Amino acid sequence: KGAKDPLQLAPTATVRNHFTNPAIKPCPDGLCFELAPDGRVGVLTVSTFNFYNWNNLEVFIEFMDKTFAEIAKNGVEHLVIDLRGNGGGSMESSIYLLRYLHDEPFQYSSRAEPVAEGEELAAAKMQEPFENVYTGKSYFLIDGLGNSTTGHFMSLVKIWQLGTIVGEELGSNQFCSAGQEVCRLSNTKILYYVANNTHVSTATSLPDERGILPDHYVSQSIDDYLDGVDTVLDFVLALTKQ
Repeated sequence: KGAKDPLQLAPTATVRNHFTNPAIKPCPDGLCFELAPDGRVGVLTVSTFNFYNWNNLEVFIEFMDKTFAEIAKNGVEHLVIDLRGNGGGSMESSIYLLRYLHDEPFQYSSRAEPVAEGEELAAAKMQEPFENVYTGKSYFLIDGLGNSTTGHFMSLVKIWQLGTIVGEELGSNQFCSAGQEVCRLSNTKILYYVANNTHVSTATSLPDERGILPDHYVSQSIDDYLDGVDTVLDFVLALTKQ
């Protein structure tokens, strides 16, 4: 107060993502797959759907094709899909993964608003499952940081009963806004984002006022967090042995 010039703060030496859970095995590229030594259990981490057809969607496609070929080759009986912390991304990547998990033709969206005039959205088309669609048992890990496209994806997993959902209430559901206009406040210069279209999956029977709910509510305690124990994953791995 009363200073003529702005105060200069010393820059931090390191930057830490405060959403990072030290108990969860990191997946630097957002897509990881690990096979158990006995080949029965596979853990597929999808920490982002941020793969778009104008940029890097082929990265997602190549990874999933390679992964599900490996799953089929090894005869994986239990597939754990970890979506914790997934803030969303493109509908194309979500649809592509669902084609490996759902063995019937499906329509992704009941409402899909294109950003550009004349744009044709994959979400409005009928999608066919892949020939090597996964037929074993599936488990989905979710938390409150799962947003946007993750809500669409998990809403369809829920109504199609594609597997067992474990964790905490998802931070989104079948009804999500999309796209954005970037704005800046004139005085503080703070940026804020306003959605410019809406997408709703075909899971319209689910309630709009709740996030997608797990079948098994499992929450990590502060002790497990500090001790580096992944409570949710450990719970699911125990399920695969039953």
